Amino acid sequence: MNRFTLALALCASLSPLVRAAHDEHDAPFRGWLSWRGPHQNGHSDEKGLVEQLGLDNGSLLWSWEASGRGGPVVANGRVFVMAYRGERGALRELIACLDLRDGSLLWEREYNDFLSDHIYDRYSISAPAIDPQTGNVFYSTSSGMLSSVSRDGVLLWEHSLTEEYGRLTFPNGRIGAPIVVDDLVIFHIVNSAWGPLGPALSRIFAFDKTTGQVAWISSPGKPPKDSPYSHPVVGMANGRRVLYCGTGCGHIVCLDLGTGAPIWRFEISQGGIGAAVIVEGERLYAVHGKENVDSSTMGRMACLKLGAEPAAGQPGPLELKAKEWELWRNDDLVSFTSSPLLIDGNLYCTAENGDLFCLNAADGVERWRKKLGADQVHASPMFADGRMWIPMNDGGFHIVKPSSTGLEVLSSVQLDGNLLGAPAICDGRVLIFSTKRLYCFGKPALKDDGKPRAELASLRVAPMDALLRPGEQVFLRIDGLDAKSKLVDAEPRALAFQIPPTLGVVAQGHMLRVKPDAKPGAGMVAVSSGAAKGTIRVRIVPNAPFTEDFNAYELKENHAIDKVPFAQAPSYWLAAARKWEVRELKGEKVLAKTLDNQLFQRNQCFFGFPELSNHIVEADVLTEGTRRMRSAVGVINQRYVVWLKGNHGTIEVTSNNERIQESKPFDFQPDTWYRLKTRVDVGADGVGMIRAKAWPRDQAEPAEWTFEVRHEGAHTHGSPGLYAMTPGNRYRVYVDNIRVYPHD
Repeated sequence: MNRFTLALALCASLSPLVRAAHDEHDAPFRGWLSWRGPHQNGHSDEKGLVEQLGLDNGSLLWSWEASGRGGPVVANGRVFVMAYRGERGALRELIACLDLRDGSLLWEREYNDFLSDHIYDRYSISAPAIDPQTGNVFYSTSSGMLSSVSRDGVLLWEHSLTEEYGRLTFPNGRIGAPIVVDDLVIFHIVNSAWGPLGPALSRIFAFDKTTGQVAWISSPGKPPKDSPYSHPVVGMANGRRVLYCGTGCGHIVCLDLGTGAPIWRFEISQGGIGAAVIVEGERLYAVHGKENVDSSTMGRMACLKLGAEPAAGQPGPLELKAKEWELWRNDDLVSFTSSPLLIDGNLYCTAENGDLFCLNAADGVERWRKKLGADQVHASPMFADGRMWIPMNDGGFHIVKPSSTGLEVLSSVQLDGNLLGAPAICDGRVLIFSTKRLYCFGKPALKDDGKPRAELASLRVAPMDALLRPGEQVFLRIDGLDAKSKLVDAEPRALAFQIPPTLGVVAQGHMLRVKPDAKPGAGMVAVSSGAAKGTIRVRIVPNAPFTEDFNAYELKENHAIDKVPFAQAPSYWLAAARKWEVRELKGEKVLAKTLDNQLFQRNQCFFGFPELSNHIVEADVLTEGTRRMRSAVGVINQRYVVWLKGNHGTIEVTSNNERIQESKPFDFQPDTWYRLKTRVDVGADGVGMIRAKAWPRDQAEPAEWTFEVRHEGAHTHGSPGLYAMTPGNRYRVYVDNIRVYPHD
């Protein structure tokens, strides 16, 4: 039995909701992993939740200041949420990771808005999704960046849906939430691409969750009237796994989960459908808030009979007709994007006028309605611990106990801002995001799990040595150790950072960020949690292009042997300390190879990022020596050394002397400045050409390359650097005017 057949067999034994699509019972990552919760229907298995909500009664465990219009998700003690902050051109959307215990920020990634129609700060109207197997997080920004990151915030893959797939943007800013099903990440957009996908349609994309490659694209609907916002639901139909959802063209659709092939569609609305459907047994329940297709009334909840299939050999989608497949309808309910709940044979839904409706699921007849707020827009209720948790647009958050005959309001709290997302319920906590802050409610005892904790003696930080460029960031894993170096707390709280003022780095939760305008440098960052301490070595290398002429260095130190003033080599250079120093040579500040230690007579040092490629590296170089013994010097580009080889009188290209080492005569003289320049070109077939030229610095650059070396299986990237040989530590080499810049 293969993996897919096994999955079908497992799903057949489960409820019609196919809970295996989201259920994390047998997975290493558990919690509230997607917007609709572990069962795809807004239900939680949590018990013993807080009974009275309040801002000052101890039930508010923590809050985090940011703006949000969607819902959080939770996995293994971490909260992931889309948010935004700032105004106008400074507005940034972000994905953030918080500690569920105390709301401390662990990391975040920021995004600009671009090429969108969003107005009135309609951002982050979405939720991430978490893979129960890997813990990886999937999300889309309002500008259409569909991204996959690790639970530590490391980018794994990313698609710009607008630029790659022609995603269309709408002023309302509604961006649906992805879902993770087995090896797929499924996401719904309206797009207009090329060829058969040129016409604008509401389409569903399935991406491989590991690689980000597109597995299938489905076009089950008609020309759209709105952005798609209905969260997909996985189910079973006629022995195969299927996907149900509403579309931007006003249809409820069903498609094959394995291939994306449309099976059927049912037109219910003149506008887009924003609410998620509910599937129970052989029935599907759907609600919308637009004009109906067969009348001038607004809004409807309808119940459809499932099981439709196109005739054998006929392509889908089959067009379902109301008289054959609609079991009942209720035209008194208008709900734009608030999704319903099915509880004990009753359907509950908050309507656009702020009423909570209760319908009999068997026939759609209204049992009762109760006003909870002035209006409702997007927010959806959830069900846990025998109670409904209902956010309203006006900021009211309510706990109610519903029944067939009415409801009892158990608790209400007025939160700051509007509530447009849905709650997440996990590990005894109830989280809700407003347009002002994220709130976490729970019983006061949940502020600490009560387990005895050993006293922290030290912190272990990974990475403890970080190589970064301006504008980059790195997530820090910080483990607490006791006096015997035993792990006692994987994520210590109340972290404090001490950062050298000259190092252009800021700390934010467990994330270190390098300022975009940070200067290259290196330093030690200290982190502490109480008396426990740890350190991070940070080296910031420049973004290319960059130059270095050493004129800014102050020659303050007095050399112990030569008794001349000098300055240390650039702090961010690797393997340069005590091997190179800045000196004055004939009135110029230049870099000189030291002669103090026999161990360092041969040196390779690096001053860039190892992933650099397609760049030119050049520098002025000068050697010393006699006819019988002379120093040698070169530059390193993409893991190749191009050097003037001492008294051999050659220019040489090498990477490993036994595998690639080729030279050409080049008559260069000691005590004379030469310009050395190199570039590496690698073709699609992996064959590279290493090009080099050298000429006296006071002469014009020759048009032709001095030397070209072909290398099959060429190096595709590497850090720029310098190479030097000072035989017997008797004769120096000097370097000046280094340049690193991209070639055409």
